Amino acid sequence: MKIWLPLFALLAATAGYVWFHPPENLALGRGVLTALPTAFGPWNGTELSFEDAVVEELQSDDLLIRRYQRDDRPVWLCIVYHQNRRYGAHDPQLCYESQGYLIEEKSQARLDDGQPEGLTVNRFVADRPRHQRLVYYWWSTRGAATPDREEMRRRMMMSGALDNRSWG
Repeated sequence: MKIWLPLFALLAATAGYVWFHPPENLALGRGVLTALPTAFGPWNGTELSFEDAVVEELQSDDLLIRRYQRDDRPVWLCIVYHQNRRYGAHDPQLCYESQGYLIEEKSQARLDDGQPEGLTVNRFVADRPRHQRLVYYWWSTRGAATPDREEMRRRMMMSGALDNRSWG
């Protein structure tokens, strides 16, 4: 009986601490991504949206889907932000395959991001009748970008374990 009283007191103190000191919300809030400029030089952006079922399945903390157009050339930008979600990221190939696209020409590419070494990203062509898309994608967490989903998950896991902060 004597062990239960200190244990109960410790649990009550812990609950009180959590109640009065909730975890810090590291996300700036839903919709912050919409502050991304809608125009980049000659490229003009238009807001798009996913179906409610897709948004619900992604369970993201913020989401941006936008089409940029220059002349008759469109570029789609999709940013899915997860705060403290270990398994939030999935391979975009799944999205395209589920819509009937065939995935071809999988490789990696280097993009100029202003750094001497550039940014290594994944690349594939998604193809179905009358629709072909060239897709570049990568993951980013804690200021480091990688084409390797598992590497991103490891970084998020270590960040969550050591700092109680993980986002990507």
